[in-house]
Amino acid sequence: ARGASARGSPRTRPRAPRRGTTTTTTRSTTTTRLTTTTTTTTTRAPETRAYPVAPLSCFLEHGDDDEGADEGADVWTTHAVPRADVVKALASADVVTRDDRKCNCFTKSYGKYVKGTGSFISDVRVVKGEWDGRIRNGQGADVSADDGSGGVRLRYFTEREVANVHSFPPEFTFPSHVTRAQRYALLGNSLSVACVAPLIDYLLNDV
Repeated sequence: ARGASARGSPRTRPRAPRRGTTTTTTRSTTTTRLTTTTTTTTTRAPETRAYPVAPLSCFLEHGDDDEGADEGADVWTTHAVPRADVVKALASADVVTRDDRKCNCFTKSYGKYVKGTGSFISDVRVVKGEWDGRIRNGQGADVSADDGSGGVRLRYFTEREVANVHSFPPEFTFPSHVTRAQRYALLGNSLSVACVAPLIDYLLNDV
């Protein structure tokens, strides 16, 4: 009994091969072949939609051309860019005209700081790097003393014009007690619905 317990049960203990015999183990291997079929689908490029961009003249509330500009003549004085600001921002100022179709983003500091806060509007197209900064805004407290030839009329966009660029409805108005600086601050960094809507339409329908 002791020998059986130490050596294991005769039924579970493997039998030793007899002398003169050879044990051979054979494994059966099954090979599976996978066939991959590649289907090429030709996708036609979507049609390109044209989203027309209106010139800035469509967003201006005053006539800024030389003909019939009496209605908005005073805006060149009330919203004139001071000479000190012109000199300070000459290298980085973005000057646009009524015929341009884009301008810089208006931030909440527009009208307070001149660098990177928004575009100025001029009656004459200027070439950056060639313009010497001379302006001729007429007569007023915040007007440059430079009235020499080659000067341009230069002003800030009005609060209503910034609202127009940002697609605010025509009936939108500010309370009378809100100052110009506060209006610029409230309008700053807004998103133009007329600009964002075509982008969303393109992302959802054209791709």
